[in-house]
This record gives sequence, C-alpha cells and structure tokens, in this order.
Amino acid sequence: MGGEGLYGRPLSPPVEVALYGTLSGGQVGPLVPPEEPGEPSRAAIVLSNGINPLYGKIDPYAMAANAIDEALRNLTAVGGDVERAAILDNFCWGSPTDPLQLGLLVRAVKGCHDAALGFGTPFISGKDSLNNEYRAGEQRLPVIPTLLISAVGVIDDAAQTIDMSLKSPGGLLYQLGATHNELAGSHYLEYLADPALFPATTVPQVNVPSALTLMKALGAAIRQGLVRACHDLSEGGLAIAAAEMSLAGLLGMDIDLGQVPHDIHVLHANLIDTLLLFSESASRFLLEVAPEQRAAFETHMRSHGVQDIACIGMVAPTNRFTVRSGEQVLIDLTVADLQQAWKALSVPVGALPVGAREGWRGGVGLYGRPLSPPVGVGLYGRPLVPPNGDSPAWKGEEA
Repeated sequence: MGGEGLYGRPLSPPVEVALYGTLSGGQVGPLVPPEEPGEPSRAAIVLSNGINPLYGKIDPYAMAANAIDEALRNLTAVGGDVERAAILDNFCWGSPTDPLQLGLLVRAVKGCHDAALGFGTPFISGKDSLNNEYRAGEQRLPVIPTLLISAVGVIDDAAQTIDMSLKSPGGLLYQLGATHNELAGSHYLEYLADPALFPATTVPQVNVPSALTLMKALGAAIRQGLVRACHDLSEGGLAIAAAEMSLAGLLGMDIDLGQVPHDIHVLHANLIDTLLLFSESASRFLLEVAPEQRAAFETHMRSHGVQDIACIGMVAPTNRFTVRSGEQVLIDLTVADLQQAWKALSVPVGALPVGAREGWRGGVGLYGRPLSPPVGVGLYGRPLVPPNGDSPAWKGEEA
C-alpha cells in the first residue's frame, strides 16, 4: 500500500496491524493506521454478513428481513454497535422481465425497505446482479433468488470485542431471544427431516423493535466486559451454534432444553425438543457469562427491556457435549466426535436419523426443477460416501 491511486489520490499508507480475525460471523479490523509511531489506534471496523436463500423459496420478504437481522446480530455478537452500523445489499436474481421473478424481487426489496427503516440502518451501497439464468435441455431456468446483506460498523476499542469460543469450565450459558415454531426454510428440514412432521411451521419472522432492543443491550454488555463469548443462532439453530462454540474453544458444554425460552406448546414433547434444537428463529444469541458476573449481566439486560433471557447450561469441566431435556439425555458426544463429524466428507443415507428424508438427493426443488441426483465426488474431487458406508473416508481412513 502507498503511492498514488485513481485520479492521483494517495493510497493508504502501510498498516502494520493485521485483522483481528473472524469472530462469530463478524470480522474486526483496525480502522486507521497508528496515529503516532508505536501507538496504534484502538478504533476498529466490524464487518458481518447475513444470507439464507432457503427462506426465499417460501417468502422473499422474510428472506430479506432475516438477512438484515442476521448481519446485524453477527455485528452485535462481536461487540459492534447496531446504532453505528450501515448495510449493503447484493441481489443475485433471474430476469426481471419474467413476472414471477419480478414479483419475487419486489417482495424482497420491500423486506429490505421495512427492516432497514425499523433498525435505523441505512443502505449505503449495493450490487444487483440480474438476468442470471442457465440452460437445462431446452429450458432456461433462473438461479435461486438470493440476497446477501453485509453490515459495517465502527467500534471505539477493538479490545472490547469477543469471539465465539468457550472460555473456561463453569461458565454460564445463556440464550437470548425466544424460539418459535419456525423450521420452514431451515437446514434441518432441507437436509434431514420430513417436512410433514411439522405442518404448521413457518419461515422465521423478524420482530424488529424487539430485535433492536436486544441487540443494543447485548452489544453494550459485551463492550462493558459482561460477556465472555457469543454466537448468533442462525443456520441449524441452537444445536449448531452450541457445537461451533464447543469446537472453537475445544471445551464441552451441558445444555438443558427445558430452560430455553420459547412459545411452543401444541406439539408432542419430542417435536418440541427438535424445534428448540433446530428452529432458526431470528434475533437469538448463545453466550457465555462468568459466574461472578451473572447478577450484573442479568440486571443490565433486563434494565434495557430484554425479557427473553435464560441460563440454559454451563461450560462442562469435561470434553463432553451434552444436551438434555429435563432428565432425558438427547445428545451425548465428545468434542472429538464433533470435530470428526465436522470434517467428514459426507454422511451415508443409512446413517441419517430416524425420520430423515428418503432420497435426500434428487426429487423436485424450486420451480419444479429436478434436484441434483446422487453424485460420486465431493469437495476437491474426493469421492463421496456410498449408501453402504464402505468408503474408507467414512471409516476414518484416507480416501
């Protein structure tokens, strides 16, 4: 860096401070170069994103609102200030001359408009990529309508940011935000379960006033040092966020679903547990608080109008990742088990849980187009695991 750039303007001088790194969906980096030699600025920018095209299959308005909510909650989860944030959009869409595509686009833009006004976050730029189509035989088909929202904010002191990794055994685990019957468009229904089991479920809805109140309070709590680690709940819900926090810190945890704040009462208990684990309801967080800061943290959150707050578990003194529903143990794995599952190339169909969707590849997808049939290679051309599980990769050996 340095020298002259466009129109003869000087380029930024070298900045010797590296990015602070990825922190629960957001990134934090230095805002300006050192003001004086040896005295780096403590100010920083926070960058984050939100995206989920699966919601757009059901309602592009909800997809847009959720993308903005996700970008802002990722910004909040590292300690960013939602009141000092701006957002950008990136639409990847089919042809606007197609009435269906245009209608979906208008619906998504309306979601962007309403959520941005509600959160008070201006759109400062964006990129709209339209007319994205491909050929399948004699048909021209649009890409799946997709909206990426990016958020950027300023924080006065980068040292006040946190990441998602669990810090120490005995830490208290809190869920902020309530879980609803909102599995539509979720990764759980897309890949594992039969949607017929949840006929009344909906795509996540964003309550903007409640979300804004929660994000303002949580961001302030993080900057005040009341939170050790934080992760937003998004794809995969509570189950995936919890697993990722354990993986990041290489520590186990013990969670009781009976303590999770929710408003689900009309389903069988087993289905309620599934929803509490995998629902992707918006505006929720999982975080670690030191036991000695419990009272201060709860007082802070409630004094700022946050009601959906509950201690749902603790960081375990062992390396076991355990999820219970009262006295019933639902998940009991080691952190090593989580690592192995995360690194696995694929899962054979026979290994999916009871009730998992048959023919998890193939079938009919958006606009009635055929989904991809089973393929023989995966990431980097490595062979995928066949249904009989005989692949050496599935047995833990080198493929």
